[in-house]
This record gives sequence, structure tokens and C-alpha cells, in this order.
Amino acid sequence: MKIIIYDNCRNDVELLRKYIEEYRCLSDADIESVQICQSAEELFGCISKVDLLFLDIELSGESGLDVGKRIKMINPRCKVIITSAFQDYLIAGYKINACRYFLKPIERNEFFVEMDLIMEDYFINQQGFYDESIQRGKIYYHQILFIEAYNRKTEITLENGKVYIVDLSLTSWIEKLKRLPFGQSYKSILVNFKFIQKIDDKDIYLVNGMKVPISRHFKKDFCKKFKEYLRYGEDF
Repeated sequence: MKIIIYDNCRNDVELLRKYIEEYRCLSDADIESVQICQSAEELFGCISKVDLLFLDIELSGESGLDVGKRIKMINPRCKVIITSAFQDYLIAGYKINACRYFLKPIERNEFFVEMDLIMEDYFINQQGFYDESIQRGKIYYHQILFIEAYNRKTEITLENGKVYIVDLSLTSWIEKLKRLPFGQSYKSILVNFKFIQKIDDKDIYLVNGMKVPISRHFKKDFCKKFKEYLRYGEDF
């Protein structure tokens, strides 16, 4: 994981850096680097390769909210943690899809608890599989909208609209994804909870406008797992 701290207050920067280093040592977390940015120009120049940003919402001479919006356009996968001395900025954090909000001065125990959740989510987002016959490079599980079985093969539909057919059975996928937020809605279909917009009697509506069926046989267990995901899950 690559981390950036963008904050005008030197004391706050040093405290965050200290907490991150302590967390890395105590948890053996996969933190590759921690960079301190002094200007928006420097930040935007390297944000495309960053996984986690600690962003002070009260920046002198510029709006932290505007900075956050630009970051989400450049690198939408970068997780943003808002830091502020004022709780009023909590609502503003939702506008840039901030994953966490720390009220200054940041408490050490709170920091460690939240970092555990962030690292767990980061680990999940790194999981995927390789199949050179359909794509060069890793296909990440969190990019899959749904999986549908056809005979002994399965068709996977990704969030970018691409569709691939792979030589894996639905049973194999169920085993691969059993610890990830996927549920079986039909005898031949697995759905990624992340992309569900709503569920009615017979169909599941996805955020991209597509829909997949849900059968009476699987609905009770599927809805139970989906509610657990909404309650405890993060951006998978």
C-alpha cells in the first residue's frame, strides 16, 4: 500500500506519520511507502499510483473538498480519509466518497482500529485471478458484477462492460469467493453485493442498469447475506 499525507499542519503530519509507522511495525502491514505532499501540484503529480490519502479538509489557500473531488477523478480507487479539527466537515466528506473521518487530535486507538478495517478492505481488493486466454494481467474479483453458469463454463460480466467466458464451474467460483461479498441468487448465478441497487420479488437491479433474476429458493439466504454486507461491509 502507498500512502500520502496532505496536511498544512506540521504537528498533525508528524503525528500521523508516527501512528502509521507504529501500525506498520505492530501489525506487519503491507505498507510500501508514506509520502508527505507540500502542495496540490505535488499531490496531483503522484496521486495516480496511491492507495490511501490522508487529506486535511481545511487547507490554507484552497479547498480540501475541491482537492478530494479532483483526486477521485484522477484515481477513483484511491481511498480518502478526511482529517479535520471540526466535526462539521463530516458531511462534506461524503461528497468525495471519503471512506473515513478522523477528528483532530487523532486518537491512537481509534487510528489503529480504523487502519485494521482499511487494510482488510485493501487486501480484499488485491484478490483476483489470471487467465491469459482472455486478458493480460490480473482480473480482480471486486470488478465482477455477476457470474452466470453455462454448462461446464461460466460467463463473468465486469463493471466496465466486458464479458468473458472461462473454464470454471459455478461450484468452483462459489469456493473461490466464499469469503468475499458474493451471493448466489439463482441456481446458475452469483452476484457481487457491491453493485446491487435494489431487490424486488423476482429480480436484482444493478447500479449499471442491468438486472439478474433471484429465485424463491435462494432469496432468503441471499438477502440475509446482503443485509450483513450492508451492515458491516466496506467498498469491496
